[in-house]
This record gives sequence, C-alpha cells and structure tokens, in this order.
Amino acid sequence: MYLDGHDVLKLPINQLRKSFGYVPQDNFLFSDTISGNIAFSKTVKDQQVVEEMAKAASVHENISAFKEGYKTVVGERGVTLSGGQKQRVSI
Repeated sequence: MYLDGHDVLKLPINQLRKSFGYVPQDNFLFSDTISGNIAFSKTVKDQQVVEEMAKAASVHENISAFKEGYKTVVGERGVTLSGGQKQRVSI
C-alpha cells in the first residue's frame, strides 16, 4: 500500500501516524467566537495563526464574509454555522 507514492511499510510509524487526522461527523463548538473555537487547543492564540489554520481548513473565506468575521459568536454547538462550516472550524 502506498501513501503519496511512498510504501507505507517503509515509513517510520511515527511519521505515518502524523499523516492522518480524524474529524468526527458529530463535532462540538463552544458558545464563543469563531477565533476562540479555532484556537481552543492551542496555547498561543495569535490571530495570524488562527487565520492560517482557517485557510488550511478552507473556511477562511466563509468567516471573512460574516459581519463580525473571526469575532462572530457561533452560539452553543455552532448553531449559526452550516454543517460544513462547523466541521471545518472544528478541524
């Protein structure tokens, strides 16, 4: 089996495990700003890093379209976002 052209049996296990991510279908967002939810797991809450993470998750353009942008409060469990937006913010 190959991953991006590399034989997975020849990859170091730590490198292989870092190549995967998991995003459950049932996600949870806090009643906080979009920025706060994106930065939740990070100790440094630098806005530039938050925006880079949003771009990587393909949700930056959606967030920019909101009147309050990254300061938009999403409500409990992200009720103000679509299903796809919730998933991408939770990534």
